[in-house]
Amino acid sequence: MQTYWKNAVVAALWDAEIRAVRMEWRAFVEGETFRTALLKGLELVEREGAVNWLADMKLMGPITFDDQRWADEVWLPKALEAGVRRVALVMPEKTSAELAVLKITDAYDRTNIKRRLFDDLEEAREWLRYGG
Repeated sequence: MQTYWKNAVVAALWDAEIRAVRMEWRAFVEGETFRTALLKGLELVEREGAVNWLADMKLMGPITFDDQRWADEVWLPKALEAGVRRVALVMPEKTSAELAVLKITDAYDRTNIKRRLFDDLEEAREWLRYGG
């Protein structure tokens, strides 16, 4: 696993084994920190020519309404343009965070991004490894 970018609460990693950008969220994050992290992940998608995105959000806190809207209106179109086609999400333990993630990822239904929700990181990796 190669670290591309990180701060105290989130890291953007390259998982070469499954050719995926792997975002590891470790706590509540909002605003500029949330948005910067997602954009750093997209930089890595473009650098590596990746189509797989793995978000480990088990420890993530709730996502603010403004960040949910930004993810839908700004990040999702950029992710499509960058080439993201499969997204595996390891769901948060906190119900409030899980509901926000579900709301954000519902928007994927109007795109050609395949998504799947997981409780286990290794199951998510296996799904991406074999092409979703």
